[in-house]
Amino acid sequence: MGYEGNLQTANQIARKSDRYWLIEYLKMHKNIKHKGYVLSSSEKRDKDGKVIYEILLPNLGAQIRHSESGSMLNPGDDINVIISEADPRSLTLLIKWEKIFK
Repeated sequence: MGYEGNLQTANQIARKSDRYWLIEYLKMHKNIKHKGYVLSSSEKRDKDGKVIYEILLPNLGAQIRHSESGSMLNPGDDINVIISEADPRSLTLLIKWEKIFK
């Protein structure tokens, strides 16, 4: 493993560590509404055929992924995100959301 391999491994560890601590924080703040913005929805589906959304939580400076059956969200939607389950050890995050109508 050369320099690039070591750098790639270090970057992967840093990303997992960042995600771990984000989920740990969200675990402590379950059932609280967090403002969110839908950044994108992917044409690709997850293994269960669900649409994958990228959601920005601006107050936390964090971006999360969420899978949803059907195409209910659109890029640019303002939503409230409520953390329903968070497990930092398995890097699992489950959310509920509600659209904010202007």
